[in-house]
Amino acid sequence: DQVRQGDTGALGDTGWEVLWPPARMTGIEPGNDASLIFLFGDDDRCNGCLTSLFLGDLGQESQSRLMGAVRIPQVDVVKVAHHGSKDQSARLYQQAHATIGLIGVGAENEYGHPTPELLDILTSTGTTAVRTDLDGIALLAAGGTSPLRTSVCSSASTTSRASCGRSAGSFARHCITSAARAGGMPGRRSAIGVASSVS
Repeated sequence: DQVRQGDTGALGDTGWEVLWPPARMTGIEPGNDASLIFLFGDDDRCNGCLTSLFLGDLGQESQSRLMGAVRIPQVDVVKVAHHGSKDQSARLYQQAHATIGLIGVGAENEYGHPTPELLDILTSTGTTAVRTDLDGIALLAAGGTSPLRTSVCSSASTTSRASCGRSAGSFARHCITSAARAGGMPGRRSAIGVASSVS
């Protein structure tokens, strides 16, 4: 079966909905503009979970089509499209008005990602960029009325790498335990996001 706009489900306590691609793919070529776009937590399944919008590698033209097809709510976290390329719709990020913008990007990549244009968009919407090239793996957890970025773990830190181990799984387990001890995860139902480095 093909995953398409309107499909829903749950990941633990957090509900998800597919916003893109549409059932009829007229004018949409396979590749970046056919990326799966997910909205997490915009329902009544989990009180206090982070809401997030994952934009895949969608470019500006398809981002505009997305806004014409579905409602884009305000979210806590937006996973920035295409590693922070300049092919973005400022209006989409304004509508999402996220507190945190996750950018999965390799250090010193040859594409110049994330671009100054994208970073300017995030700044103009009051969205704080969290970048895997600078911050390494990032752990996000719900904290009161806004997402709390726990600072107890950063894989960009030599000390943290040594204490967390090399695998993403052991790093995440260490972060979860440390965040809980520090009070950064106030409830069992808090959502956690881990962004891994990609080129």
